Amino acid sequence: MLRKIFPLAVILFVAACGGAADSFDEGSDDVTSASLQLFTVQRDERKCAAPMCGGWWASAVQQDASPIYVTDLDLSRAQLDAQTEQSVRAAPAEELLLRARAGAADKRGFRQLVVKSVWRGMPGVVPAAKDAVWSMGQKTATDVKSGKSAAVSSVDVRDAARAFVDQDWLSSRVVSHGALAAAHVSSKVLDASQVWIHLPESIGPCAKPVEQACSGSQVQAYARTADRCLQPLGCVNRGICSMMMPSCADGYVAVTWTAANGCPATSCDPAWAR
Repeated sequence: MLRKIFPLAVILFVAACGGAADSFDEGSDDVTSASLQLFTVQRDERKCAAPMCGGWWASAVQQDASPIYVTDLDLSRAQLDAQTEQSVRAAPAEELLLRARAGAADKRGFRQLVVKSVWRGMPGVVPAAKDAVWSMGQKTATDVKSGKSAAVSSVDVRDAARAFVDQDWLSSRVVSHGALAAAHVSSKVLDASQVWIHLPESIGPCAKPVEQACSGSQVQAYARTADRCLQPLGCVNRGICSMMMPSCADGYVAVTWTAANGCPATSCDPAWAR
């Protein structure tokens, strides 16, 4: 696959989740307080009666501490629609990053993880072992754990993209849509081995398309934007096209349109990206 480097100079940046996270405080479930942190989670596979078992183990990215046990993920404050929330609960745990805090203990001493924001990683992609989690700001990337920043001029998502994944879309999520990246910085390039998309993720916003009526020998062609919008390019002659269609990896769905050469173009989008 071709290596794509996404230039930051062509994008107006917005900060992702900021710099170093705030202190860990279990005393309240107020998710607007200064105690939100970034967590990875694992499902609890122990065999005993709920709620003693069967919940989640949550590990704070910013702390070298033992995981905490929570009985459930409280997603009520994460501003997710019902379909996205359902997909989060069904997701492989290793694909999730959660900005959250431990809620107040109930009478039995059990807590839930109160979630403010959710990120989901690209299916089937394993972050490089030595890569840290980074967020993007104004021409600067910040290591979420250490809070250290580095100047960045471009983003490379080749190693985070399976075959036929739209790298322009994936790069734009890191640069200007709050995605987080397992990455390292080299020569001002943020080189990502995994990208976690901030949820909910949907197409657009897209301008209303203006299409032409094409003659029988021509077809309407489209260009796909970094927001996954299809923009009409006008009528083109039908191309001499390969009969072989790209195959998407598990966890992805094929999206096909007619490109400027008059032949089908295909992107493999994560199945949960609507």
